[in-house]
Amino acid sequence: MHAYLIIAKKDVPIEEEITKRQVFENYKLLEFTVQKIDDARSLNAFIKLSAAEKTAVLIKNFQDATEECVNAILKNIEEPQANILFIIHATSENSILPTIRSRCQIIHVNSGSNKDKMSEMEDFFKMNLSDKSETLFKNKKREDATAFSEKMIEFLVPEIARGHKIRMSSKFIKSAISLNRSLKLNGNVNLQMLRFLSHISN
Repeated sequence: MHAYLIIAKKDVPIEEEITKRQVFENYKLLEFTVQKIDDARSLNAFIKLSAAEKTAVLIKNFQDATEECVNAILKNIEEPQANILFIIHATSENSILPTIRSRCQIIHVNSGSNKDKMSEMEDFFKMNLSDKSETLFKNKKREDATAFSEKMIEFLVPEIARGHKIRMSSKFIKSAISLNRSLKLNGNVNLQMLRFLSHISN
């Protein structure tokens, strides 16, 4: 594999995540800012040089790159030089073109402890409908809404498996899975949140 896509929030220290993984340990890490077409041209010029040592090219916040920029480096991601490895960071999978995602091994990095995330979800399901609505609609960006739905699923599955008769019946997890799937299929964020809220309030 010559390209990796790391999905993590902007405040996650990506370099630390890279050093934790053995697959990257023999590579020299070089970070490039790639947001505009001129950035892509500079990167392409570097890649055309024959790399004498194994080099990992780190591109942070690739979700903010212009379409023209992304298209300009697509070929290099598809057909990289022998000693070049791409490590692309983005805040969500949906923000990256499928043609690039399909050529990357995807790594999800979770910020915050699992205990904190589970506590957040437990609090959510104890809320009244008004507070649930307020919490849901704080997630205005697709990547935030998708991450929230994934945390719900992660919380609900073991609860139901343990046979807990809670406010979260099997219909809750079905609704959460449906929400997550719809968001990943580019469904309108507000509409999908409203639909989910309707399902869990009935």
